[in-house]
Amino acid sequence: MEPLSPTELRQIFLNDVPEAVLLDTARCVIRTYADALKHCRDNFPGPEAHDLYPIERRAMLERNWRGRLSRYSNIEVSVQPNASGNCFHTEVKAGRVVMTVSAVEAPGDIVREAVFRKSLAQESQLEMFMEPEPPPDDSMLYALLLHGPLGGGLLASPAFIHIAFPGRDCDKYIDRFNLLDYYPLLHAEMTKQPAAEIERKKPVLRRIRKDKQAAE
Repeated sequence: MEPLSPTELRQIFLNDVPEAVLLDTARCVIRTYADALKHCRDNFPGPEAHDLYPIERRAMLERNWRGRLSRYSNIEVSVQPNASGNCFHTEVKAGRVVMTVSAVEAPGDIVREAVFRKSLAQESQLEMFMEPEPPPDDSMLYALLLHGPLGGGLLASPAFIHIAFPGRDCDKYIDRFNLLDYYPLLHAEMTKQPAAEIERKKPVLRRIRKDKQAAE
């Protein structure tokens, strides 16, 4: 049996992960960037805010993602320890798909090596489609939710939100796609100015206009 093509892998993913879950996931990433930025700026001086931001963002995203998806009865959300037991990560399961989240500098960058990611890839991934017999119904597909950039200082919104399918050793991506391209409405949500800010600016603009008229 031939291995599944990138298109077929993507189709498995989109068939098993509901669109509402993908939209909620993307919105969770977008909102978390803004919330982490505000929290760091409001509570810490400039240098400390800069240093804390990626840590705060990661913690908020893991927590917020679990919270958002916990309302779906057909989605399994869990917290899992790493191999050393000194750090935790979120795993989301939808049908045959299992997902974790990682920040990277650019969409094509490979996630840093981690035992749990390699284990998930080796247990779930592509060689199972290369056997002479079809894979069992309970075989899993491992997908990474990639967002970033990882660096770049304090960021109000992500530059990308990708779904990537790593190879068995997590050293390459078989396929990946940008959720922001699949759902263009997310671009508008990222750039939309909150109504409170718009309203707060209007009186200032009117006052400036009146001052200019009085001076003429």
